[in-house]
Amino acid sequence: MIIRVIVVLAVSLIVAAACSDGDSNGDGNGTAAPSVCDQADTLQQSVDELAQLDVIAGGLDGLNAAVDQVTLDLESLSVLVGTETADEAAALKDAIEQADETFSTLEDQESLLAATADVGLVIAQVATAADGLKEALSFECG
Repeated sequence: MIIRVIVVLAVSLIVAAACSDGDSNGDGNGTAAPSVCDQADTLQQSVDELAQLDVIAGGLDGLNAAVDQVTLDLESLSVLVGTETADEAAALKDAIEQADETFSTLEDQESLLAATADVGLVIAQVATAADGLKEALSFECG
């Protein structure tokens, strides 16, 4: 009896998924939520923007905004991916937290100028960790 209920439930879920209108984000407008690969591309774009940021011209506000965007994009991707990439996602999260910690010690443009080498190093670590996640997703995104 229990097995029959499980089979019926599984078949019902499969049929419901097959008959859905493609509105996987639940907003009722028929648009699908972003795919893992689309979100991975968005994350890569925000990491590239961080890596190419002119920290002197952008200042602390630009630097913090770029890191915040990478964080948001990683969070969005994390809800879409499975456990296969958990280690790589955790490594990127750790690199972002290290960047946040480094940037939190900066108080003004003068302290940013003095810490340019450290800032460059943590940005490079974020980019390297993002590359690791991108490589881990290559099985799905090609």
